[in-house]
Amino acid sequence: MIRGTAGELVGIIADKRQSRHQNPNHPLLAVVSPPVSYRTYLGSTVDEKEIDLTSRLMFMQVMHKTYPGSGAICTGVAAKLEGTIPYELARGKLKTG
Repeated sequence: MIRGTAGELVGIIADKRQSRHQNPNHPLLAVVSPPVSYRTYLGSTVDEKEIDLTSRLMFMQVMHKTYPGSGAICTGVAAKLEGTIPYELARGKLKTG
């Protein structure tokens, strides 16, 4: 419903209840959190001290193992804009850098 509501608000879809069927891939939905350690799909560990923000993108109703460039750009810009959720969750150097 969140993705459908966003799609309806920006005019991608007329009825948020039909979003999954009429436009299952847009808009992309990013889930962000403060930095947390995680294990990559290749098995290595990324320590929370090495990153400023944790984010995953949903694509076609599934958390995707990649992060498309367009999503990275949008998330990065949002992390620099005061008042956004990514900005509030990002570690300090993202805010001041």
